[in-house]
Amino acid sequence: LVQSANTSFRKFTSTHSPTTSFAYRSRRSFSSALSPEDIQKRLDDFQELFVEARMCIEDVEESMGTKYFDDDAEAAQEAVDEAVAAFEKLIEDIKDVDEKN
Repeated sequence: LVQSANTSFRKFTSTHSPTTSFAYRSRRSFSSALSPEDIQKRLDDFQELFVEARMCIEDVEESMGTKYFDDDAEAAQEAVDEAVAAFEKLIEDIKDVDEKN
């Protein structure tokens, strides 16, 4: 889970764009309450939370053995929980199984 500070974050991407996906799904009776734009925005929001959580985890790694460790560990846990909750909520709100993939 904890990676070195030199590791770079790679943005989650898929092999198809949201607009291409939408065009394909709209021909298949698109059934989600979320538009492709809404899904992409929420994925972007999740990515920001994920990056923040990762940075917090790196802070914990760097503060190990210092008086800041407990506070950093608590902040990291909260950031991870927030990112996981955002992702789980997105998956819950997507009704079409194909959109979840």
